[in-house]
Amino acid sequence: MKLISLNVEGDRHWKRIIPFLEKEKADVICLQEVPEKDATSLSKKFGMKNAFAPMALKRGEKWGVAIFSHSFLGEPRIEDYYAPSGDLKEYDKNKKRNTIRQTLLAAHIQCEGTTFPVQTTHFTWTPDGLPDEGQREDMRALLRALEEFPEAILCGDFNIPRGTNELYEKLAKKFTDAIPLSYASSLDLHIHRKGRHPEQGPRLARFMVDYLFLTKAYRAKNVRLQNGVSDHMAIIADVVALS
Repeated sequence: MKLISLNVEGDRHWKRIIPFLEKEKADVICLQEVPEKDATSLSKKFGMKNAFAPMALKRGEKWGVAIFSHSFLGEPRIEDYYAPSGDLKEYDKNKKRNTIRQTLLAAHIQCEGTTFPVQTTHFTWTPDGLPDEGQREDMRALLRALEEFPEAILCGDFNIPRGTNELYEKLAKKFTDAIPLSYASSLDLHIHRKGRHPEQGPRLARFMVDYLFLTKAYRAKNVRLQNGVSDHMAIIADVVALS
């Protein structure tokens, strides 16, 4: 199963992203920070079904995470592991904790006769990449939510830099991190709004925050990060079942 995971940063980069997706022809696409209307348009364009989980409103429109596939087995599941309120809130960059819900979107996908359990999320952000009490609380909640899935192919933007944020180890103990250690960052510094900042750029060059985590039943091959598509690099991998 060929999988792509990408933080698309809303509707800013479709002129880059769509040709990239057309070229790669993945079996499963997991997107973060995607507007619901664009997820619907992508489904029609690529002839794929999609599952969508909202996180907030932007200018009154839902945005969140999505999984695209040609064949879902059963109904996708949405597990909100943090919600500031019962209703979706209008996103406020100065009040992220109060206006964004953190959600895990999970689906079983059939590909070439094999069922793959795929989950994606956009984890809690902090300004410096270091954990705060909100992140710690949400990691405990995310791990509890993941207990509902005995096997996992978990991908997304986790906002926990490898080697910097202690919460990375919470996931690394439970899953295999499929991203090669040769990659120091998953941010595209040529596109990211802070990538060329004289102080922020060098710091972000050490921010590996996008991951593909696997349980022992799966292995990832041909894993690579692709720049030039969004402010985050895309994860591309072939995932195989070991039994």
